[in-house]
Amino acid sequence: MRTTRKLAVLAAALIGTVGALAVAPAAQAAAPPASLGTFQLLAAANYHYVNVAYESWPGEWDVAWPNARDPQTEGTHFTFRDAGDGDIAIVQVNGSLLTLVSEAEPLRWRQPATPQNPDEIVDAQRFRIVPNSDGTISLRNKVNGKHVSAENKGAAPLHANRDSVGPWEKFRRFAAGSAPGPVLAYVNQQYVSADSAGTKPLIAKRPEIGLWEHFFVEDLGNGEIALKSLVNGKYVCAEARGAQPLIANRDAVGPWETFKLVRNTDGTQSLIAKINGKYVSAESAGTKPLIASRTAIGVWERFDIHAL
Repeated sequence: MRTTRKLAVLAAALIGTVGALAVAPAAQAAAPPASLGTFQLLAAANYHYVNVAYESWPGEWDVAWPNARDPQTEGTHFTFRDAGDGDIAIVQVNGSLLTLVSEAEPLRWRQPATPQNPDEIVDAQRFRIVPNSDGTISLRNKVNGKHVSAENKGAAPLHANRDSVGPWEKFRRFAAGSAPGPVLAYVNQQYVSADSAGTKPLIAKRPEIGLWEHFFVEDLGNGEIALKSLVNGKYVCAEARGAQPLIANRDAVGPWETFKLVRNTDGTQSLIAKINGKYVSAESAGTKPLIASRTAIGVWERFDIHAL
């Protein structure tokens, strides 16, 4: 009798345990790495945006190369993921991660090492953001402790092979959609420059782009914009109510710093200064500074504003 009673108690306990296991919730899967945002990287080596590219032709789109002038270029937007311990992973649109293969090779875009775990990040895909005193950042790979370099002044893909930070190892990081870009004058196919780091008027005379040739476009609403120079952080102004050339020297936006954006049928853009209602012109076919002095659009008044 006692033996039968003990067996019944044990059976009941076993049934209860099994029942509890049956209704217990399944263990939750680990949360994927958090996104820190979508960013663009402007290389200080050549002031081009890092872009998804191929190393040679024909080839795969498997390297990161600072070769895009236009911030609207497809392939320049990257998600930064939290990789833990202060590191990040850089992910392109197809889900592949920027990866160190070897110091001798460019950084490559690689899918997660384990296909069954798309959120996996290995050490070769971990980078530490290193702030620099000039407001730029550098990236240091976790595996070899080397800084990412825009090799050969940006004429080659990114490598992680530098022990210290120089101009090739510096980048400016911008939230996607807010990055600056160059302005190309249609009349002479030269880039507009905030000459002498913004201390002189804007002039369309540069065949290549650098720090002086980048401008933010701020949407003011009602079809109006403001331009801010990257080199000095100042707004472009139609000086003296438009009677003097444009210059990037203002800390805030007022009527002198406001321009109406006109989109031309040929894909170019023109600007009307709010202060005097005149079109901005690359005066004398671009040999003189920009000035808001024209009542109609001609070749001199057409621009390609890359940040739009």
